[in-house]
Amino acid sequence: MRRNAIVLASFLATAGPACALTYSLASGNASWPSDKRNAIVAAMDEAVAIYNANCYFDKQVTANYNASVPTAQASYSGWIDFGGSINTRVALHEIAHTLGVGQYSTWTNGGWSGTVANARVKLYDGQNATVGTGGSHFWPYGLNYDSEDGAVARERHVRMVSALRRDMGIIGDADSDGMPDDWEIFNFGNTSQTASADPDGDNISNLDEYATDSNPNAASAKSGRTYQLRVQFSGKLAEVVGAQTADGANVQQYANNGHACQKWIAYPVSGGWWKLVNVNSGKCLQTAGSSYANGGNVDQSAWTGTAWQQWRFADAGGGFWSIYNKASGKVLDVNGVNSADNTNIQQWTDWRGGSQRWAFDEVIPFANNAVFSLNAMHSNKVLDVQAPNLNDGANVGQWDWNGGNWQKWRVESLGSGWIRLVSVHSGKALEVASSSTANGGNIQQWAWLGNNWQQWRIEGVDQLSVYRVINRGSGLSMDVEGASTGNGANVFQWQYLGGSNQKWRFDAR
Repeated sequence: MRRNAIVLASFLATAGPACALTYSLASGNASWPSDKRNAIVAAMDEAVAIYNANCYFDKQVTANYNASVPTAQASYSGWIDFGGSINTRVALHEIAHTLGVGQYSTWTNGGWSGTVANARVKLYDGQNATVGTGGSHFWPYGLNYDSEDGAVARERHVRMVSALRRDMGIIGDADSDGMPDDWEIFNFGNTSQTASADPDGDNISNLDEYATDSNPNAASAKSGRTYQLRVQFSGKLAEVVGAQTADGANVQQYANNGHACQKWIAYPVSGGWWKLVNVNSGKCLQTAGSSYANGGNVDQSAWTGTAWQQWRFADAGGGFWSIYNKASGKVLDVNGVNSADNTNIQQWTDWRGGSQRWAFDEVIPFANNAVFSLNAMHSNKVLDVQAPNLNDGANVGQWDWNGGNWQKWRVESLGSGWIRLVSVHSGKALEVASSSTANGGNIQQWAWLGNNWQQWRIEGVDQLSVYRVINRGSGLSMDVEGASTGNGANVFQWQYLGGSNQKWRFDAR
Protein backbone atom coordinates (compact mmCIF):
# COMPACT_ATOMS: atom_id res chain seq x y z
CA MET A 1 0.00 0.00 0.00
CA ARG A 2 3.03 2.25 0.21
CA ARG A 3 3.14 5.31 -2.01
CA ASN A 4 -0.30 4.63 -3.36
CA ALA A 5 -2.36 7.41 -4.89
CA ILE A 6 -2.53 10.32 -2.47
CA VAL A 7 -5.91 11.42 -1.15
CA LEU A 8 -5.97 15.20 -0.79
CA ALA A 9 -7.70 16.01 2.50
CA SER A 10 -9.15 19.31 1.40
CA PHE A 11 -11.14 21.75 3.47
CA LEU A 12 -14.31 20.38 1.91
CA ALA A 13 -13.89 16.97 3.52
CA THR A 14 -16.29 16.13 6.30
CA ALA A 15 -14.71 12.78 7.14
CA GLY A 16 -11.17 11.71 6.32
CA PRO A 17 -10.28 8.49 4.52
CA ALA A 18 -9.00 5.55 6.52
CA CYS A 19 -5.31 5.72 7.43
CA ALA A 20 -5.03 9.42 6.68
CA LEU A 21 -4.38 12.76 8.28
CA THR A 22 -7.26 15.12 7.47
CA TYR A 23 -8.04 18.78 8.07
CA SER A 24 -10.85 21.27 7.97
CA LEU A 25 -11.02 25.05 8.03
CA ALA A 26 -12.12 26.79 11.20
CA SER A 27 -15.65 28.13 11.34
CA GLY A 28 -16.05 31.61 9.98
CA ASN A 29 -13.58 30.97 7.19
CA ALA A 30 -15.94 32.50 4.65
CA SER A 31 -15.11 35.93 6.13
CA TRP A 32 -11.34 35.54 5.83
CA PRO A 33 -9.52 37.61 3.19
CA SER A 34 -9.79 35.51 0.05
CA ASP A 35 -6.04 35.56 -0.62
CA LYS A 36 -5.33 34.24 2.90
CA ARG A 37 -8.00 31.60 2.70
CA ASN A 38 -6.77 30.40 -0.71
CA ALA A 39 -3.16 30.32 0.54
CA ILE A 40 -4.10 28.29 3.63
CA VAL A 41 -6.07 25.78 1.55
CA ALA A 42 -3.22 25.37 -0.94
CA ALA A 43 -0.62 24.98 1.80
CA MET A 44 -2.68 22.53 3.83
CA ASP A 45 -3.72 20.45 0.83
CA GLU A 46 -0.09 19.95 -0.18
CA ALA A 47 1.22 19.44 3.35
CA VAL A 48 -1.44 16.89 4.30
CA ALA A 49 -0.81 15.01 1.06
CA ILE A 50 2.92 14.86 1.86
CA TYR A 51 2.21 13.51 5.34
CA ASN A 52 -0.16 10.87 4.00
CA ALA A 53 2.32 9.85 1.28
CA ASN A 54 5.00 9.03 3.82
CA CYS A 55 3.37 7.60 6.94
CA TYR A 56 0.11 6.89 8.72
CA PHE A 57 -1.34 9.65 10.91
CA ASP A 58 -4.89 9.14 12.11
CA LYS A 59 -5.71 12.70 13.15
CA GLN A 60 -8.05 15.53 12.21
CA VAL A 61 -6.58 19.05 12.45
CA THR A 62 -8.16 22.47 12.07
CA ALA A 63 -6.59 25.36 10.16
CA ASN A 64 -7.45 28.90 11.21
CA TYR A 65 -6.50 32.37 10.05
CA ASN A 66 -5.49 34.76 12.84
CA ALA A 67 -4.05 38.07 11.70
CA SER A 68 -2.62 38.76 15.16
CA VAL A 69 -0.22 35.79 14.96
CA PRO A 70 3.17 37.00 13.64
CA THR A 71 4.01 33.76 11.82
CA ALA A 72 2.04 30.61 12.73
CA GLN A 73 1.41 28.45 15.78
CA ALA A 74 -0.17 25.09 16.64
CA SER A 75 -1.03 22.85 19.57
CA TYR A 76 -1.36 19.11 20.17
CA SER A 77 -5.12 19.59 20.26
CA GLY A 78 -4.97 19.85 16.47
CA TRP A 79 -5.50 23.61 16.14
CA ILE A 80 -3.29 25.60 13.76
CA ASP A 81 -3.26 29.41 13.55
CA PHE A 82 -1.79 30.91 10.41
CA GLY A 83 -0.89 34.56 10.56
CA GLY A 84 1.99 36.26 8.78
CA SER A 85 3.49 33.05 7.33
CA ILE A 86 1.45 30.85 5.04
CA ASN A 87 3.09 28.27 2.78
CA THR A 88 3.58 24.52 2.54
CA ARG A 89 6.78 24.50 4.58
CA VAL A 90 5.01 26.34 7.43
CA ALA A 91 2.02 23.99 7.20
CA LEU A 92 4.27 20.94 7.44
CA HIS A 93 6.07 22.42 10.44
CA GLU A 94 2.84 23.33 12.27
CA ILE A 95 1.22 19.97 11.57
CA ALA A 96 4.22 18.41 13.33
CA HIS A 97 3.27 20.35 16.47
CA THR A 98 -0.29 18.99 16.29
CA LEU A 99 1.25 15.51 16.16
CA GLY A 100 3.27 16.08 19.34
CA VAL A 101 6.51 17.82 18.34
CA GLY A 102 7.29 20.28 21.13
CA GLN A 103 3.79 19.78 22.55
CA TYR A 104 3.47 16.29 24.01
CA SER A 105 4.22 15.68 27.68
CA THR A 106 7.26 13.49 27.02
CA TRP A 107 8.93 15.99 24.67
CA THR A 108 12.41 17.09 25.81
CA ASN A 109 14.51 20.07 24.81
CA GLY A 110 18.29 20.26 24.81
CA GLY A 111 18.90 17.24 22.58
CA TRP A 112 17.07 14.00 21.90
CA SER A 113 17.86 10.69 23.59
CA GLY A 114 15.17 8.63 21.86
CA THR A 115 16.64 5.69 19.96
CA VAL A 116 14.15 5.60 17.09
CA ALA A 117 14.60 9.17 15.84
CA ASN A 118 18.37 9.05 16.31
CA ALA A 119 18.59 5.81 14.35
CA ARG A 120 16.48 7.35 11.59
CA VAL A 121 18.61 10.50 11.24
CA LYS A 122 21.75 8.37 10.95
CA LEU A 123 20.23 6.73 7.87
CA TYR A 124 19.85 10.17 6.31
CA ASP A 125 22.96 12.01 7.45
CA GLY A 126 25.48 9.33 8.37
CA GLN A 127 26.66 7.52 11.46
CA ASN A 128 27.68 10.71 13.30
CA ALA A 129 24.28 12.41 13.01
CA THR A 130 22.05 13.10 16.03
CA VAL A 131 18.74 14.85 16.66
CA GLY A 132 18.82 18.29 18.26
CA THR A 133 15.85 19.84 20.08
CA GLY A 134 15.09 23.23 21.58
CA GLY A 135 12.28 25.74 21.82
CA SER A 136 9.73 23.04 20.93
CA HIS A 137 11.54 22.37 17.65
CA PHE A 138 13.84 19.68 16.28
CA TRP A 139 16.58 19.52 13.70
CA PRO A 140 17.63 18.42 11.15
CA TYR A 141 14.48 18.12 9.02
CA GLY A 142 12.30 20.15 11.38
CA LEU A 143 11.54 22.61 8.54
CA ASN A 144 12.02 25.45 10.99
CA TYR A 145 13.12 27.92 8.30
CA ASP A 146 12.52 28.35 4.59
CA SER A 147 16.22 27.62 4.01
CA GLU A 148 15.63 24.04 5.20
CA ASP A 149 12.87 23.33 2.70
CA GLY A 150 13.06 20.98 -0.28
CA ALA A 151 11.56 17.77 -1.66
CA VAL A 152 13.94 15.47 0.21
CA ALA A 153 13.66 17.50 3.41
CA ARG A 154 9.86 17.35 3.31
CA GLU A 155 9.79 13.57 3.01
CA ARG A 156 12.35 13.16 5.77
CA HIS A 157 10.54 15.66 7.96
CA VAL A 158 7.44 13.46 7.96
CA ARG A 159 9.40 10.31 8.71
CA MET A 160 11.30 12.03 11.50
CA VAL A 161 7.99 13.17 13.02
CA SER A 162 6.83 9.54 12.95
CA ALA A 163 10.06 8.43 14.66
CA LEU A 164 9.77 11.14 17.32
CA ARG A 165 6.19 10.07 18.04
CA ARG A 166 7.40 6.51 18.58
CA ASP A 167 10.08 7.75 21.00
CA MET A 168 7.51 9.86 22.88
CA GLY A 169 5.17 6.90 23.28
CA ILE A 170 2.38 8.41 21.17
CA ILE A 171 2.68 5.50 18.75
CA GLY A 172 2.96 2.02 20.17
CA ASP A 173 3.81 -1.48 19.06
CA ALA A 174 0.68 -3.37 20.04
CA ASP A 175 1.94 -6.77 18.91
CA SER A 176 5.49 -6.22 20.28
CA ASP A 177 7.11 -7.20 17.00
CA GLY A 178 9.56 -4.28 16.91
CA MET A 179 7.64 -2.49 14.15
CA PRO A 180 5.60 0.59 15.13
CA ASP A 181 1.90 0.30 14.45
CA ASP A 182 1.82 3.39 12.22
CA TRP A 183 4.54 1.92 9.94
CA GLU A 184 2.71 -1.39 9.67
CA ILE A 185 -0.64 0.22 8.90
CA PHE A 186 0.94 2.54 6.34
CA ASN A 187 2.69 -0.29 4.50
CA PHE A 188 0.27 -3.20 4.97
CA GLY A 189 -3.06 -1.70 6.02
CA ASN A 190 -2.98 -3.67 9.28
CA THR A 191 -0.64 -4.86 12.03
CA SER A 192 -0.89 -8.57 11.26
CA GLN A 193 2.40 -8.89 9.33
CA THR A 194 5.19 -10.54 11.32
CA ALA A 195 8.65 -9.08 11.83
CA SER A 196 10.27 -12.00 10.01
CA ALA A 197 7.95 -11.95 6.99
CA ASP A 198 9.34 -10.93 3.60
CA PRO A 199 6.45 -10.00 1.29
CA ASP A 200 8.68 -8.69 -1.51
CA GLY A 201 10.97 -11.75 -1.47
CA ASP A 202 14.27 -9.88 -1.26
CA ASN A 203 15.59 -11.80 1.78
CA ILE A 204 15.17 -8.68 3.94
CA SER A 205 12.66 -9.09 6.77
CA ASN A 206 9.92 -6.59 7.50
CA LEU A 207 11.74 -5.60 10.68
CA ASP A 208 14.93 -4.85 8.76
CA GLU A 209 13.00 -3.00 6.06
CA TYR A 210 11.64 -0.78 8.83
CA ALA A 211 15.11 -0.29 10.32
CA THR A 212 16.52 0.90 6.98
CA ASP A 213 13.49 2.99 5.93
CA SER A 214 12.95 0.70 2.97
CA ASN A 215 9.83 -0.35 1.10
CA PRO A 216 8.81 -3.84 2.31
CA ASN A 217 6.48 -4.33 -0.66
CA ALA A 218 8.94 -3.73 -3.51
CA ALA A 219 12.32 -5.37 -4.04
CA SER A 220 15.18 -3.57 -5.74
CA ALA A 221 17.45 -6.60 -5.63
CA LYS A 222 17.28 -10.17 -4.40
CA SER A 223 19.93 -12.15 -2.61
CA GLY A 224 22.61 -13.70 -4.81
CA ARG A 225 21.28 -12.33 -8.09
CA THR A 226 23.36 -10.46 -10.63
CA TYR A 227 22.57 -6.94 -11.80
CA GLN A 228 23.77 -4.12 -13.95
CA LEU A 229 23.39 -0.80 -12.13
CA ARG A 230 21.94 1.60 -14.70
CA VAL A 231 21.79 5.29 -13.88
CA GLN A 232 18.57 7.02 -14.89
CA PHE A 233 19.80 10.18 -16.64
CA SER A 234 22.36 8.63 -19.01
CA GLY A 235 21.31 4.98 -19.17
CA LYS A 236 24.93 3.96 -18.57
CA LEU A 237 26.26 1.40 -16.14
CA ALA A 238 28.45 1.38 -13.06
CA GLU A 239 31.66 -0.49 -13.89
CA VAL A 240 35.11 -1.09 -12.47
CA VAL A 241 37.57 0.83 -14.63
CA GLY A 242 39.53 -1.35 -17.03
CA ALA A 243 38.09 -4.55 -15.53
CA GLN A 244 40.73 -4.27 -12.81
CA THR A 245 40.70 -6.76 -9.96
CA ALA A 246 42.86 -4.87 -7.45
CA ASP A 247 41.68 -3.17 -4.28
CA GLY A 248 41.16 0.53 -4.90
CA ALA A 249 40.23 0.18 -8.59
CA ASN A 250 37.95 3.07 -9.48
CA VAL A 251 34.27 2.89 -10.42
CA GLN A 252 32.84 4.92 -13.29
CA GLN A 253 29.90 4.94 -15.70
CA TYR A 254 30.19 3.40 -19.14
CA ALA A 255 27.93 2.22 -21.94
CA ASN A 256 26.77 -1.39 -21.72
CA ASN A 257 29.37 -3.75 -23.17
CA GLY A 258 28.28 -6.92 -21.37
CA HIS A 259 31.57 -7.33 -19.51
CA ALA A 260 31.61 -8.88 -16.06
CA CYS A 261 33.14 -5.68 -14.67
CA GLN A 262 29.70 -4.09 -15.25
CA LYS A 263 27.89 -6.78 -13.26
CA TRP A 264 27.28 -6.83 -9.52
CA ILE A 265 25.88 -9.50 -7.22
CA ALA A 266 23.70 -8.24 -4.37
CA TYR A 267 24.08 -9.95 -0.99
CA PRO A 268 22.23 -9.01 2.22
CA VAL A 269 24.64 -8.35 5.08
CA SER A 270 22.54 -7.83 8.22
CA GLY A 271 19.95 -5.42 9.51
CA GLY A 272 18.63 -4.64 6.03
CA TRP A 273 21.98 -3.55 4.57
CA TRP A 274 23.55 -4.92 1.39
CA LYS A 275 26.92 -5.41 -0.20
CA LEU A 276 27.45 -5.23 -3.96
CA VAL A 277 30.13 -7.59 -5.27
CA ASN A 278 31.68 -7.12 -8.69
CA VAL A 279 31.40 -10.33 -10.74
CA ASN A 280 34.75 -9.80 -12.45
CA SER A 281 36.86 -9.07 -9.39
CA GLY A 282 34.91 -10.45 -6.44
CA LYS A 283 35.51 -7.10 -4.71
CA CYS A 284 32.90 -4.93 -3.02
CA LEU A 285 31.60 -1.47 -3.88
CA GLN A 286 32.65 1.04 -1.22
CA THR A 287 33.12 4.71 -0.42
CA ALA A 288 36.88 5.13 -0.51
CA GLY A 289 38.98 6.58 2.28
CA SER A 290 36.22 6.35 4.89
CA SER A 291 34.86 9.62 3.51
CA TYR A 292 31.76 11.38 4.83
CA ALA A 293 32.11 14.22 2.33
CA ASN A 294 30.26 15.14 -0.82
CA GLY A 295 32.46 13.99 -3.69
CA GLY A 296 33.92 11.11 -1.69
CA ASN A 297 35.15 8.64 -4.29
CA VAL A 298 33.65 5.21 -4.86
CA ASP A 299 35.87 2.23 -5.67
CA GLN A 300 36.14 -1.52 -5.00
CA SER A 301 37.87 -3.41 -2.22
CA ALA A 302 37.94 -6.81 -0.59
CA TRP A 303 35.12 -7.22 1.92
CA THR A 304 36.03 -6.08 5.44
CA GLY A 305 32.52 -5.43 6.71
CA THR A 306 32.90 -1.69 7.32
CA ALA A 307 29.95 0.69 7.06
CA TRP A 308 31.55 2.22 3.94
CA GLN A 309 30.98 -1.10 2.14
CA GLN A 310 27.31 -1.35 3.11
CA TRP A 311 24.36 0.15 1.28
CA ARG A 312 20.59 0.47 1.56
CA PHE A 313 18.23 0.72 -1.39
CA ALA A 314 15.35 3.21 -1.15
CA ASP A 315 12.48 3.17 -3.62
CA ALA A 316 12.74 6.30 -5.80
CA GLY A 317 9.75 5.41 -7.99
CA GLY A 318 9.44 4.37 -11.61
CA GLY A 319 11.66 1.32 -11.17
CA PHE A 320 14.61 3.34 -9.87
CA TRP A 321 16.32 3.27 -6.49
CA SER A 322 18.53 5.52 -4.39
CA ILE A 323 21.62 3.67 -3.14
CA TYR A 324 22.67 5.07 0.26
CA ASN A 325 25.97 4.45 2.00
CA LYS A 326 25.64 3.29 5.61
CA ALA A 327 28.53 5.34 6.96
CA SER A 328 27.92 8.68 5.24
CA GLY A 329 24.19 8.60 4.48
CA LYS A 330 25.01 9.89 0.98
CA VAL A 331 23.92 8.37 -2.30
CA LEU A 332 25.70 6.85 -5.26
CA ASP A 333 26.03 9.71 -7.77
CA VAL A 334 27.48 10.31 -11.25
CA ASN A 335 29.79 13.30 -11.01
CA GLY A 336 28.48 16.53 -12.53
CA VAL A 337 25.40 14.90 -14.11
CA ASN A 338 27.75 14.13 -17.00
CA SER A 339 26.54 11.58 -19.55
CA ALA A 340 29.99 10.82 -21.02
CA ASP A 341 31.65 7.43 -20.76
CA ASN A 342 34.36 7.28 -18.07
CA THR A 343 32.59 9.82 -15.83
CA ASN A 344 33.48 9.17 -12.21
CA ILE A 345 31.00 7.75 -9.69
CA GLN A 346 31.07 9.30 -6.23
CA GLN A 347 28.85 9.89 -3.21
CA TRP A 348 26.75 13.02 -2.75
CA THR A 349 23.89 14.43 -0.72
CA ASP A 350 20.58 13.16 -2.07
CA TRP A 351 18.87 15.80 -4.21
CA ARG A 352 16.73 13.30 -6.17
CA GLY A 353 18.55 13.94 -9.40
CA GLY A 354 18.64 11.52 -12.32
CA SER A 355 22.36 11.04 -11.69
CA GLN A 356 21.44 9.51 -8.31
CA ARG A 357 18.71 7.08 -9.31
CA TRP A 358 19.63 3.56 -10.33
CA ALA A 359 17.81 0.64 -11.92
CA PHE A 360 18.77 -2.91 -10.96
CA ASP A 361 18.68 -4.70 -14.33
CA GLU A 362 18.95 -8.42 -13.69
CA VAL A 363 21.39 -10.27 -15.95
CA ILE A 364 23.32 -13.51 -15.97
CA PRO A 365 26.84 -13.27 -14.53
CA PHE A 366 28.51 -14.55 -17.71
CA ALA A 367 28.82 -13.58 -21.32
CA ASN A 368 25.89 -14.99 -23.26
CA ASN A 369 26.70 -18.25 -25.14
CA ALA A 370 29.88 -18.82 -23.12
CA VAL A 371 30.79 -22.47 -22.43
CA PHE A 372 31.53 -23.85 -18.96
CA SER A 373 31.98 -26.99 -16.97
CA LEU A 374 29.92 -27.07 -13.78
CA ASN A 375 32.08 -28.35 -10.93
CA ALA A 376 30.35 -29.67 -7.80
CA MET A 377 32.13 -27.97 -4.90
CA HIS A 378 32.05 -30.99 -2.57
CA SER A 379 33.64 -33.40 -5.06
CA ASN A 380 35.29 -31.23 -7.75
CA LYS A 381 33.63 -33.50 -10.29
CA VAL A 382 31.73 -32.01 -13.20
CA LEU A 383 28.17 -32.18 -14.49
CA ASP A 384 28.24 -34.94 -17.10
CA VAL A 385 25.74 -36.48 -19.56
CA GLN A 386 26.09 -40.15 -18.65
CA ALA A 387 27.29 -42.79 -21.12
CA PRO A 388 27.71 -40.19 -23.04
CA ASN A 389 24.37 -40.16 -24.79
CA LEU A 390 22.71 -38.01 -27.47
CA ASN A 391 19.15 -39.06 -26.72
CA ASP A 392 16.27 -37.24 -25.09
CA GLY A 393 16.00 -38.39 -21.48
CA ALA A 394 19.71 -39.21 -21.11
CA ASN A 395 20.58 -38.97 -17.42
CA VAL A 396 22.93 -36.42 -15.91
CA GLY A 397 25.38 -37.14 -13.10
CA GLN A 398 28.87 -36.16 -11.97
CA TRP A 399 32.22 -37.42 -13.27
CA ASP A 400 35.90 -36.56 -13.21
CA TRP A 401 36.76 -33.92 -15.79
CA ASN A 402 37.96 -35.53 -19.02
CA GLY A 403 37.38 -32.69 -21.49
CA GLY A 404 34.53 -34.33 -23.38
CA ASN A 405 31.82 -32.17 -24.91
CA TRP A 406 29.28 -34.05 -22.79
CA GLN A 407 30.87 -32.26 -19.81
CA LYS A 408 30.59 -28.81 -21.37
CA TRP A 409 27.53 -26.60 -21.14
CA ARG A 410 26.66 -23.47 -23.06
CA VAL A 411 24.94 -20.76 -21.03
CA GLU A 412 22.24 -19.05 -23.10
CA SER A 413 20.41 -16.06 -21.66
CA LEU A 414 16.61 -16.04 -21.80
CA GLY A 415 16.35 -12.57 -20.26
CA SER A 416 15.56 -11.33 -16.74
CA GLY A 417 18.26 -13.54 -15.27
CA TRP A 418 16.91 -16.85 -16.63
CA ILE A 419 19.10 -19.17 -18.71
CA ARG A 420 19.10 -22.50 -20.45
CA LEU A 421 22.05 -24.87 -20.12
CA VAL A 422 22.73 -26.62 -23.42
CA SER A 423 24.97 -29.68 -23.74
CA VAL A 424 27.76 -28.95 -26.23
CA HIS A 425 27.75 -32.67 -27.08
CA SER A 426 24.06 -33.14 -27.89
CA GLY A 427 22.63 -29.65 -28.26
CA LYS A 428 19.91 -30.64 -25.82
CA ALA A 429 18.81 -28.62 -22.79
CA LEU A 430 19.21 -29.51 -19.13
CA GLU A 431 15.79 -30.08 -17.56
CA VAL A 432 13.95 -31.48 -14.57
CA ALA A 433 12.26 -34.67 -15.76
CA SER A 434 8.48 -34.99 -15.87
CA SER A 435 7.95 -31.37 -14.75
CA SER A 436 8.59 -32.48 -11.18
CA THR A 437 8.24 -30.04 -8.31
CA ALA A 438 9.33 -32.59 -5.69
CA ASN A 439 12.59 -33.06 -3.85
CA GLY A 440 14.44 -35.78 -5.72
CA GLY A 441 13.01 -34.89 -9.11
CA ASN A 442 15.56 -36.20 -11.62
CA ILE A 443 17.63 -34.04 -13.96
CA GLN A 444 18.25 -35.07 -17.57
CA GLN A 445 18.72 -33.66 -21.08
CA TRP A 446 15.93 -33.08 -23.60
CA ALA A 447 15.31 -31.21 -26.82
CA TRP A 448 14.42 -27.58 -26.15
CA LEU A 449 10.69 -27.08 -25.50
CA GLY A 450 10.85 -23.76 -23.68
CA ASN A 451 8.95 -24.83 -20.57
CA ASN A 452 9.89 -23.68 -17.06
CA TRP A 453 11.56 -27.00 -16.18
CA GLN A 454 14.20 -26.29 -18.85
CA GLN A 455 14.94 -22.83 -17.44
CA TRP A 456 17.37 -22.04 -14.65
CA ARG A 457 18.58 -19.17 -12.54
CA ILE A 458 22.15 -18.84 -11.30
CA GLU A 459 22.44 -17.23 -7.87
CA GLY A 460 25.72 -16.34 -6.21
CA VAL A 461 26.71 -17.87 -2.87
CA ASP A 462 29.37 -15.27 -1.96
CA GLN A 463 32.29 -17.17 -3.48
CA LEU A 464 33.83 -15.95 -6.73
CA SER A 465 32.45 -17.96 -9.69
CA VAL A 466 30.42 -20.25 -7.38
CA TYR A 467 26.64 -20.40 -7.71
CA ARG A 468 23.57 -22.38 -6.89
CA VAL A 469 21.49 -23.43 -9.89
CA ILE A 470 17.72 -23.08 -9.40
CA ASN A 471 15.02 -24.54 -11.59
CA ARG A 472 12.30 -22.14 -12.66
CA GLY A 473 9.51 -24.68 -12.64
CA SER A 474 10.14 -26.07 -9.16
CA GLY A 475 12.23 -23.43 -7.38
CA LEU A 476 14.53 -26.25 -6.23
CA SER A 477 18.31 -26.41 -6.55
CA MET A 478 20.55 -28.73 -8.53
CA ASP A 479 22.07 -31.23 -6.07
CA VAL A 480 24.42 -34.24 -6.14
CA GLU A 481 22.43 -37.02 -4.52
CA GLY A 482 23.61 -37.95 -1.04
CA ALA A 483 26.61 -35.60 -1.35
CA SER A 484 28.36 -38.53 -3.03
CA THR A 485 31.93 -38.00 -4.24
CA GLY A 486 31.87 -40.96 -6.61
CA ASN A 487 31.88 -40.97 -10.39
CA GLY A 488 28.40 -41.53 -11.76
CA ALA A 489 26.58 -40.15 -8.71
CA ASN A 490 23.16 -38.92 -9.77
CA VAL A 491 22.23 -35.24 -10.00
CA PHE A 492 18.69 -34.26 -9.08
CA GLN A 493 16.83 -31.31 -7.54
CA TRP A 494 16.37 -30.60 -3.84
CA GLN A 495 15.39 -27.81 -1.49
CA TYR A 496 18.40 -25.54 -1.01
CA LEU A 497 20.13 -26.35 2.27
CA GLY A 498 23.47 -24.66 1.61
CA GLY A 499 25.52 -27.84 1.27
CA SER A 500 28.58 -27.85 -0.95
CA ASN A 501 26.89 -30.57 -3.06
CA GLN A 502 24.41 -27.83 -4.06
CA LYS A 503 27.10 -25.31 -5.02
CA TRP A 504 28.65 -25.25 -8.47
CA ARG A 505 31.78 -23.55 -9.76
CA PHE A 506 31.51 -22.38 -13.37
CA ASP A 507 34.85 -22.87 -15.12
CA ALA A 508 35.21 -21.39 -18.59
CA ARG A 509 36.04 -24.02 -21.25
